[in-house]
Amino acid sequence: MNTVDIGLKVGQTAPHFSAVDDQKKPVHLEGLLENGKLLLAFIHGTWCPHCVQTIYRLRRAANTFAQEGIGIAVVAIDDPKTLGIFRQSAVPTIPFTLLADNDQSVHKAYHLEQVSAYIALDKAGIIRGVFIDADHHSYPGHAAIVQALH
Repeated sequence: MNTVDIGLKVGQTAPHFSAVDDQKKPVHLEGLLENGKLLLAFIHGTWCPHCVQTIYRLRRAANTFAQEGIGIAVVAIDDPKTLGIFRQSAVPTIPFTLLADNDQSVHKAYHLEQVSAYIALDKAGIIRGVFIDADHHSYPGHAAIVQALH
């Protein structure tokens, strides 16, 4: 059960953002939504063991989400170089977008400076699910995320 209210509500339009990925290429929310639905995973960074577990949990679920037309983007409070090194060393490889948010501007836009969370967006950028992971043990499960986006 989510006990943290971050102010994001199902049915509202997701805040627009721009960030750079681990290759220092600019990425915009609209670009991520071009291919369909999107799961935004907000984590602290690759220095956090729980957050690394989140990335690998999503890696294991990537095919399931792809079959449902759901893309994945992880927003980390890391710089692009750190994320690039993480991607290069990751086994198995990470098949989704890693976004650098070292100034926390994206985290702040989503009111997620203090907690990790999963935000499910439809193709129009409407929030269909908000899953807070304040204790790093509250992953909603793949089925709940897929259900939120149907």
